[in-house]
Amino acid sequence: MESLHNWPVRLSYGAGTVAYWSKNVVCRLVVFVHGFRGYAVKTWMEFPSLLEEDATLGDCDLIYYGYDSPNYSVAVSGERLYRMLDWAGGDSGVLVDESLPPSAGRRGDGGSYWVIVVVAHSLGAVIARQALLLANERRRPWADRIRLLLFAPAHTGSDVVQMAATFLGVFKPLSPDMVKAGVELLWPVLKDLDVESETWKRLERDVEAAVPVGDGPHCLKAHAVLLGAEDRIVRPLRFGRDPSLVIIEGRDHVNICKPDRRYGDPLRALMEALR
Repeated sequence: MESLHNWPVRLSYGAGTVAYWSKNVVCRLVVFVHGFRGYAVKTWMEFPSLLEEDATLGDCDLIYYGYDSPNYSVAVSGERLYRMLDWAGGDSGVLVDESLPPSAGRRGDGGSYWVIVVVAHSLGAVIARQALLLANERRRPWADRIRLLLFAPAHTGSDVVQMAATFLGVFKPLSPDMVKAGVELLWPVLKDLDVESETWKRLERDVEAAVPVGDGPHCLKAHAVLLGAEDRIVRPLRFGRDPSLVIIEGRDHVNICKPDRRYGDPLRALMEALR
């Protein structure tokens, strides 16, 4: 089967950001935002290949956004993601032609995307919401076309000690307080994710103030939130006016966002958001 998208191209936004531009006329965009110490593409495992096999997604451009997650605050990373989204929210033909080699052909005037789905995992959910809060405050026209799909979001605080143990192993000789102090020094962004952090609390207050009461869609209100039943890192709490959590049995904090041939919930959630 012929591929639906051109070869991946690096974008100047973020760190290691990659775009897969469709070969067809497009009207939809999916932006993936990884979590703490994640990778632009590798975090999502089989997601890219599964999307490439689905012919119904031939009208979708795909951007896998990368950023230096451990070393910058939510405020800084959120501003940087906002800049990329603001660029992507313009004329799709222009932005694609800017990044593709001449041999790929020109898309020309493509117009704006009808739908932009932001798919975010863990810390990425906090970064994405911060970026969209800026878009809402700055009244960007593309914000009305956003749909937010979240996996294991860290937007109500997280267990930073357990998160660190996931990457560095168990700290048996050290007390939890010592581990917490050490990892927050090593990775400054964890201060923003701590259960007691004012960062996510302020974000929740700002989002609640910006989202009207009611059932209508809004760029700051998640379309769906998926959480693994075995997740021991983020708290299973509802954020603002988001819908109720969808609990997935047998999944944890890391693999909740990684679909495969047997685990199709992430792909189905994305297809629903793209409708």
